[in-house]
Amino acid sequence: MNDNKIVHRKLKDLRNWVEVDVANTSVQEKLFLMIDSDTEKDSPAILKGISESKYSPYEKYLSNMGKSQLYCLKMERKLRTSAYVILAAVKFKNKLKNTKIKD
Repeated sequence: MNDNKIVHRKLKDLRNWVEVDVANTSVQEKLFLMIDSDTEKDSPAILKGISESKYSPYEKYLSNMGKSQLYCLKMERKLRTSAYVILAAVKFKNKLKNTKIKD
């Protein structure tokens, strides 16, 4: 599954939790608009907005499961960043191994 599909699936799951958890209809509509707006973006843009505390003011309306879903979205960016750094380090290490030292 590609990165965009993963993030969009997690957004869809968050939307489901908002529908279940949030009783205040005006807050629910605001969250739906934000989620729908994010769904139209690609995953790096979505993750950047989420990591910048876009949804934080609305966390108090979510249950523990809804908060967990939001947390998973926030962690997605950190995990991707870490994975890219690790892959770059491995690639660099492999290049060093393959480079012969000339006497």
